[in-house]
Amino acid sequence: MIVNEVEAKIGLEVPRISQKTSNERLVEWSAQKWLRDERRCVAKDIINNGKELLEGRNIDWELVLRGIKSTQWGELRVGEDALANTGARFIGGFAAYVGWSMHDPGSVYLSGQYLAIIADDKLDVFRNIMAKSTIVYGEKTISNPELIEILDYSLQIGGQQKDWVTNSIKKFLSKGDISGCYKMISSRKDFVRQ
Repeated sequence: MIVNEVEAKIGLEVPRISQKTSNERLVEWSAQKWLRDERRCVAKDIINNGKELLEGRNIDWELVLRGIKSTQWGELRVGEDALANTGARFIGGFAAYVGWSMHDPGSVYLSGQYLAIIADDKLDVFRNIMAKSTIVYGEKTISNPELIEILDYSLQIGGQQKDWVTNSIKKFLSKGDISGCYKMISSRKDFVRQ
């Protein structure tokens, strides 16, 4: 399928998102420091969120998963293993703290954007389609545009060892204080308004 044809289909309707790991389980797993099986479960949720965001599109998910890589202790991880060692703990922990399940719009948005960011540069078409589909999904399901910017910023700093900033974001959001959170991040030098 030509990229322009795929782009034309983006945003026609909100995809159906199936139920995934509950917030109660995420909170329990966070308390256990994210054991391997729990990280793998959340990695599967991230992948399934991505598949549901792109449902009906001709995507070779085996190719996409081969293009998702991370290194842990000098060992290359690919696909679900890479997600289990990177995004699962970040996205699952974020969702646990702010009271979301893995099928809530904020978690789905984080999943889609994370897949677009972490995918190999050779998967430019996938990255482009995933990012655009996720943005449209966010615009249709998350009523506050400031929350979308907060989620994007959280992903931007997620791998940069700014735990205190991420923790502050989670604390604001767990209290439902989106505007306070937005004021805090928008005052930072590394914040870029979308």
